[in-house]
Amino acid sequence: DKELTPEQREAITPFLRQFKVIQANNYRDKNDWERMQEALEMEKIVKGLKEKVGITGTVRENLKELLGVSNAQFGRYKNISNHLSEELMEEFQDGEINISVADAAASLEPELQKLAYEMYMKNKILIVEDEAKLREVLCDFFTSRGELPYQAKHGLEALAMLEEQEFDAVLLDIMMPGLDGLSVCRAVRRENDVPIVFLTALSDEEDKLLGYELGADDYVTKPFSLSVLYAKVMALIKRNQRKVLAGDRLESG
Repeated sequence: DKELTPEQREAITPFLRQFKVIQANNYRDKNDWERMQEALEMEKIVKGLKEKVGITGTVRENLKELLGVSNAQFGRYKNISNHLSEELMEEFQDGEINISVADAAASLEPELQKLAYEMYMKNKILIVEDEAKLREVLCDFFTSRGELPYQAKHGLEALAMLEEQEFDAVLLDIMMPGLDGLSVCRAVRRENDVPIVFLTALSDEEDKLLGYELGADDYVTKPFSLSVLYAKVMALIKRNQRKVLAGDRLESG
């Protein structure tokens, strides 16, 4: 409200233009990356105004008033902006990771961020197969494709592993001693939507229909092409990731 000199008006004009652009953008939905960029840009504007005109209040108080950004939220933005690795920042910008993941990663040491990024980029595939040779072949193949395979020799071991950690997909043999693949699938589907691909020597239509009814996402019949299996698994993982991302957006909206 204070009267400005012509020199002051000239000095603050560029800042006010930027501010109007940000205000105009407030009329459309923004993702976490865009909100962060907006807040960081507004921080520069407010600092410039404080230097040129001497507006009152702290920068964060001004940002909260102008954008509704809390101190805690702006602290996350600064942490991400100052410390998140370039690779993970690109994932954040593309919407592949949300602000909570980006903030947690930014708090890690650079070497741990690199490790986290490498693990993030690799899909964790649980291979449940009682035949050791085939299990080894599958693990070697998925490793060669840059993925992260885990092995389970039987159904009970697979269920225990699924309780302890998350996987991006499960390759599940049907004909296993003890707890067979159908029983494992039934148990998993009670609380887990992880994509499941059955590995089976069964070609009977009724067996396949039962598997789908229990929650299987796809089948491959032995003997099968490793390349085709890989393509099926990657397609399911991408579809599931899109579904999860859409759910996150609905919740945040």
